[in-house]
Amino acid sequence: MGAGGSAFSDVGVFAIYAGTSPEHVDDVVDLSLEELRRIVAEGVTDEELRLAKDQSTSSILLGLESTSSRAGAGAPRK
Repeated sequence: MGAGGSAFSDVGVFAIYAGTSPEHVDDVVDLSLEELRRIVAEGVTDEELRLAKDQSTSSILLGLESTSSRAGAGAPRK
């Protein structure tokens, strides 16, 4: 289970995804909606925000170490 977002200049999307058996689909949808409603009503905690920021920073830094990023950085520019 996870969630993620994509932002563009004029629109954005927030997606929740989960793998479950067919008999538990309703439970997963209900839990997802419950959590979304909680966030709208209460907001996120300072700890949740800190963790999200840390994860974003880590993803960026790890992306810089990918093989394709390193190859692109070392490639001659025209």
